[in-house]
Amino acid sequence: MSGIMEFLLQILIYNTLKPLRCGKAYFAQHFSLPHQESDLPNRGQASSYSQIIQCASLRFGRLGKLCANVASMFIGMVLMVAADMLRSTVNVRWVKTVLHVFCFIFCICKFDALRFQDKRSYLELAFAAYSLRFQSNWSITYLFLAAFENIAYL
Repeated sequence: MSGIMEFLLQILIYNTLKPLRCGKAYFAQHFSLPHQESDLPNRGQASSYSQIIQCASLRFGRLGKLCANVASMFIGMVLMVAADMLRSTVNVRWVKTVLHVFCFIFCICKFDALRFQDKRSYLELAFAAYSLRFQSNWSITYLFLAAFENIAYL
């Protein structure tokens, strides 16, 4: 059980380091897959989110996959729920616009939607843009993007 807890801590650290320059090195050190299973020709290039889930699945099975999904989504889900709550209480238009743009940028960065190496990333980007355009509930959008990552790449 301590192996899973250590892995979850590595996920939380990576979520913090991802936007920084050292994030890629940390990712390669802790979440690289043997034989680069994420680069299979029929699946395309997996996002960092999917690669973390695959790594957890290989190391710890279904329990690891479930825990890795929860750990990977935790901070983002808190932010999305807070943004949705703030959006529903604030009546100032520019604040709502800033919140929507922040959520859009967070989602496309979290799920690597700008990698453009396969058609799935276009679908993720289009869904996030649709949510931005029609001012959707961002916590639901975040859940759908996570579910898509789990279905499309795993």
